[in-house]
Amino acid sequence: EKKIVETEKTITQVHISPTPINQNIIALSTPIDGLITHKTTVEVKGKFKAKGYLIKAVNDQIKIKQLSGSSFNFSVPLKTGPNILYVIGVNNDGKIYQTQRLLVQQPVDASTPEATTGAKLEADQPVNASAAAKTATTEAILQRINKKLAQDKQKQIKRRALLGQVKRVTEESITLKNDQGTFILAINADVKLIKSKKTIKVNQLVVGDWALVVGEVSQKEVSLPQLTPSNKFKPLSITIYDQLPIAQRPQVIIGSIQKIKGRKITIKNRANGDTKAVSLTQKSTIVDINDRKIKSKELETDFNVILVAESNKDNQLLVKRLKVLVNINQEKS
Repeated sequence: EKKIVETEKTITQVHISPTPINQNIIALSTPIDGLITHKTTVEVKGKFKAKGYLIKAVNDQIKIKQLSGSSFNFSVPLKTGPNILYVIGVNNDGKIYQTQRLLVQQPVDASTPEATTGAKLEADQPVNASAAAKTATTEAILQRINKKLAQDKQKQIKRRALLGQVKRVTEESITLKNDQGTFILAINADVKLIKSKKTIKVNQLVVGDWALVVGEVSQKEVSLPQLTPSNKFKPLSITIYDQLPIAQRPQVIIGSIQKIKGRKITIKNRANGDTKAVSLTQKSTIVDINDRKIKSKELETDFNVILVAESNKDNQLLVKRLKVLVNINQEKS
């Protein structure tokens, strides 16, 4: 059961345990982690230094692709609010390497106060004003608007997002934990706390909730690929969620089908030889090596497959996408 932590004035030191680097086998050059953007799609570029398959998963959209080289690039659609992009590489021996990015899509605000003010000033000019005076005023307004837009763009570049689970709350701070480590963020009257689109107070924060923090990083850290607890991060607003607002990290298995019983399949993992039972659902997508959709009745034992699954509340693995590593028509001919 969730409980509100009593506010304290002492901030204790915590041990930081960052996510393993995956021996640099898989890496993304773009986008940066915690990107805040007005765009509805984002370009992804990176490298997977192993022969095998690449899985990209964002907002329940999953693709499995065999790589012909080490470099890859693709675009992903974003929904309004927080998005999580998982990029997972699987080598031909079944070993898995993964990385992820938090991406926040914010719609463009239709109102531009500076532009509105500029239009009003121009409209207020006397009708009999000279053409030169009008031109000079218009140019001054445009310069002011462009300066404001440039400042906003610079602020946008410095802003990053951070998502973590609330672990501790004090009068002056909130402690969050995610895959990058444990973050202690200072809270003051200037930081907006929002839940269900309403402003809340610090003492209303609950341990176990999830927090999406929008903040500023120092100019030196703008281009860092990922945020870590050692980075300077100043929170500006914090949105609180009762549950994780993004998709959980998917599980990936590559191996061969050992047994089929109805909608339950037993897979022998190529990496370690273990067997794992997974379940197909009405939402499961099954494709062959050429990404042609097939039916579950076309599956056979000994087929080599790669699948992406998620755990339900009963810890059962539910298949989201399964790719048969053969051409079904050729296999049957």
